[in-house]
Amino acid sequence: MMSASDLCATEDTVLLLLDYLVDPLLPARPSSRDTPSESLQQSVAKQVHAVVLLYNYYHIKQHRQLKFEGFESFSKLAVVLKPTLLAHMKLLQRSNDSELDDPDKQLSVTEKKIMDACDISNSLDASKDIPSTEGWSISKVAVLLIDSRKENCFLKHSSMTEGNTH
Repeated sequence: MMSASDLCATEDTVLLLLDYLVDPLLPARPSSRDTPSESLQQSVAKQVHAVVLLYNYYHIKQHRQLKFEGFESFSKLAVVLKPTLLAHMKLLQRSNDSELDDPDKQLSVTEKKIMDACDISNSLDASKDIPSTEGWSISKVAVLLIDSRKENCFLKHSSMTEGNTH
């Protein structure tokens, strides 16, 4: 069972990551009338992908008592923390709870990136000291530097994110 302090740590951490990586791309107020452009959807999806990986793998690796947030729970948490993200979430906008027949058509690009990042994080398994990457083809490299006191980190700007993280 997750304690109240764990939940707070999860919400605080995800909010900080969303504030830094995603918030600059989002409008100030949510609007159900505005459909984001394709390029904005792609940019937001990249940033959210980075947030999921940073929380579900790197942060949990440092704080193993925290719970892995799967696709559904992470999506809901992200929208609660950043309501303007709802415009980027097809599944959460649906009124029924029916099964996903065709995820490619029923999920937004952001939701697909959340699902992908959750799958990557889950397969890397933050509970292991060394992640299992056997059978993975290396196509991208991320540079995440953490100081010796584990108080500051730096995520190198790349095609995966729109800016440096400190």
